[in-house]
Amino acid sequence: MIRNITWILLTLAILSGCKSSITDRLISKINRDCGSRTEPMCTIVLKDATGFKWDKLYLFGAWTISDSIKNKIRVNYDGEDVQDDYRRLLFTYNDKVVYEEDFKSFDYGNSTIGISVDIDSLLQAKVPYFTPSNAIFTVDKGKIEGSCDKCFEYSLTPQKK
Repeated sequence: MIRNITWILLTLAILSGCKSSITDRLISKINRDCGSRTEPMCTIVLKDATGFKWDKLYLFGAWTISDSIKNKIRVNYDGEDVQDDYRRLLFTYNDKVVYEEDFKSFDYGNSTIGISVDIDSLLQAKVPYFTPSNAIFTVDKGKIEGSCDKCFEYSLTPQKK
């Protein structure tokens, strides 16, 4: 009996570690769709990398406090403040938070994504979020000097619609 419980717990621990982040899925999708070298017009449709339903994507910069996030998304939110050097992707669906992820946009030890948008301007815009139909980005792949050999920075620039 104890051996069965141990086996189940070990299996759950292994499977929970297999869940990849949105940023990891984005990087994999970019490498798969754009090849090892991105072309000038390589584009990524964000909804193809998420794996869940969402209707709004909000971006928040470093040091954004949870009260500001709650006021901006206008749904029940009890998350944490965004830490220094991190950005937050926050997805909602039908006025509920369905997923959020903090990511470093600069890292010497891992590949990273950066979203080339002025977050403050976006959050002040009439529509302060992306939707599945307009979350389409042009990709620029660059090397961060001093980073690991296989570490890249993938800069995502929103395409104008």
